[in-house]
Amino acid sequence: MPTQAETHRTYGNWRRPRSAGLWRLGLAPTLLTVGVVVGASLISMIAGLVPGLVFFALTVPPLLVLLRPAYDGYTRLQRLGAWVGGTHARSKGENTYRSGPLGLVPCGTHLLPGLLAASQLSQARDGHGRPFAVVCHPHVRHLTVVLESEPDGASLADQRQVDQWVAHHGEWLAALSREPSLIACQISIESSPDPGTRLRHMLANRRSDSAPSYAEEVMSEIRDTYPAGPQSSRRGSR
Repeated sequence: MPTQAETHRTYGNWRRPRSAGLWRLGLAPTLLTVGVVVGASLISMIAGLVPGLVFFALTVPPLLVLLRPAYDGYTRLQRLGAWVGGTHARSKGENTYRSGPLGLVPCGTHLLPGLLAASQLSQARDGHGRPFAVVCHPHVRHLTVVLESEPDGASLADQRQVDQWVAHHGEWLAALSREPSLIACQISIESSPDPGTRLRHMLANRRSDSAPSYAEEVMSEIRDTYPAGPQSSRRGSR
């Protein structure tokens, strides 16, 4: 009899893209480390072995500690820089954003903070007449299109069908690298509970005055209980 761990299917080979380097350091930290080693060799040739070893011991180990990425891909040097930048911003009050007539934004406008301040939002319709949003970044001349999809869940689907869905999703991600003029793509899976607004609208539009009372009770129970389901079943992914 196969155990539960043996029958549970998992998917992998999702790798974070990074540049090549020694000991997972990346290209720039590797070149910096090699430069320090070369500098230590030159010091040894000019001033002697002891000064070269002292320079090597004082520079290379701290570089390896600060520049080696952690499990989340960020190095200790990046975390230190973010902490210093955040502390400096809080000391000057730059971490507080106020817009509108009583805010600090010029002309009393309601601009978005940070890099999105110069962005422009417009609305368009696709070939099926459905509206979608387009965010324009005029400084870099980029357009961001936000797409929403509602795929079917894995409930009542056999494992072969689920494997095909995952394989097709991987092929679609791989095909994006060959899409012309596409700079980046970010996939966000909803991890918060659905408020159930769309479900209530759908049930209200399909309600019939001649429906039996039992059907009314079932639809009312679905309307009240189904929105709480995604809270424990959805997971975020990058």
